[in-house]
Amino acid sequence: MALVIWWNKELQVHPMKLILYIAMVDTALSLISFTSYNICAWKIYEFFSHYVYFRTDWFAYQRSLWVINVSANYFSVFLIFMSIMLNACLAVDLILMLKHPFKSKEARIPLYLVSSIAVTVFITTAWLMTVYKSPVTSTIVPAKWVLKCAILIIILQLLVSIYSVIYALWKLCKPGISKESRRLVLIRHILSIVFFNISQA
Repeated sequence: MALVIWWNKELQVHPMKLILYIAMVDTALSLISFTSYNICAWKIYEFFSHYVYFRTDWFAYQRSLWVINVSANYFSVFLIFMSIMLNACLAVDLILMLKHPFKSKEARIPLYLVSSIAVTVFITTAWLMTVYKSPVTSTIVPAKWVLKCAILIIILQLLVSIYSVIYALWKLCKPGISKESRRLVLIRHILSIVFFNISQA
């Protein structure tokens, strides 16, 4: 999906650009997950040790494995929450498109990206500080706060998605909209929400 939208300029219209970013994030997450399972099989730690630490002894291998593992975990969590945030932004954007159909939509994309990245960096960094904790980081970021924040973000995303569908049903069932137009918009709206929530799960 990401490649189709990327190479086809006609598809790079709102909200397809937002969908492109979601597809890119999901693709990156799949690549990291696949690579993580093959770190030892592909001997990635040996390559890392040789070209980063310029050593090939057992201790260098262990340090390389640790660094690769932490990095893979961080970026996996980052991409998971980035996908959740972008899906929430998509649901919000679908609501705004129904509420203000003639307002400029492209200007909202930077806001979606900045807010998604900011929240994701915060929650991912906080998670990393609790998982690979020290006496200092454990005091700064209690693990229960991170878990509550993560659960809250997931619940909010699901609630926004559900509200988006309900709002679309309410908005499009008003008089003045033809049955064919109502059916087309509702199907596209609901399928977008359902598809991206299932792919995210």
